[in-house]
Amino acid sequence: MERTRRGVVLHIGTEKTGSTSLQQFLRQRSEALQRCHLWPACCAGLETSRLLATVCLPATDREDEHLLSLTDGSPAARAALRRRLLADLRDELAAIPPGGRLVFSSEHLHARLRRTDDVQRLQQLLHEAGADSVQVVVYLREPLALAESLYSTWIRSGRTDRGLPPDPADGNIRYLCDHPATLARWRQVFGDGAVQARLFHPQALVDGRVESDFLAVLGCSPAAGPAASAPRVNPSLAPWGLELLRRSNALVPRRRAWQRWGHTKLENLLLRLARGRYRMPAPQRARYEAFYGPGFTALVAREFPTLSALGDPGRRG
Repeated sequence: MERTRRGVVLHIGTEKTGSTSLQQFLRQRSEALQRCHLWPACCAGLETSRLLATVCLPATDREDEHLLSLTDGSPAARAALRRRLLADLRDELAAIPPGGRLVFSSEHLHARLRRTDDVQRLQQLLHEAGADSVQVVVYLREPLALAESLYSTWIRSGRTDRGLPPDPADGNIRYLCDHPATLARWRQVFGDGAVQARLFHPQALVDGRVESDFLAVLGCSPAAGPAASAPRVNPSLAPWGLELLRRSNALVPRRRAWQRWGHTKLENLLLRLARGRYRMPAPQRARYEAFYGPGFTALVAREFPTLSALGDPGRRG
């Protein structure tokens, strides 16, 4: 990249690949990152940059909770929201020194922008803001491990599902686990060379951490990286802890402040007493393995040929 140009880096997830840890790191180490010519973006939200995805949703999406929390959902309100973000993005991009890159980290970019048209709207927004280049970084996790971790997130967010969908071809699960389609969609818009895939596996990540790996991908000094002992931001719950939390969700919905407070206290207690990892029942695991396993193995061999010999690719304890 020419030193007079200003670019954008998009970390788009995917889900359950350490995005929360990475976002916390970007926020906390902003000064060190600036020495690497990287500026964590603020204009779309300090945590998850969710607004960047929200303004690129299709006009037919009238149910997005983030959109409805910011607007009445009308076309005029949506257009005004986009204009405000565009103005803020232009200002923030113009404020960084020449040669710098503005960094967005948001798993919502993958989760919400599900069609090529959606990604094209994002590309157009960045072009209008004056980005001279765009680099997309995406982490991919073995589908079975992703699905099991996703169930834990569902319950901790208040859902009452008794388990994952028995059919691995369930629409939402399949979208989240269809990594070849994700790569094809983003590469179709931004180009093959602009989209870099990384394998979410402890032996594939630099220093075994997504934060250090992300810095390496961007050519940043390891000195800006996290301490080796940095704790995981979203530890997992053992099956019995998840089941207790699921039943609590069913008995006491999280509609009011005191209910949410009570659930937070219960979850914090369980995180001390019930650390572990959810496993779906063996017959269901076999169905998921048969449905996703061959395709993921082929993807690893194609995208990460030097890592294809890793055992149980994509898993992380």
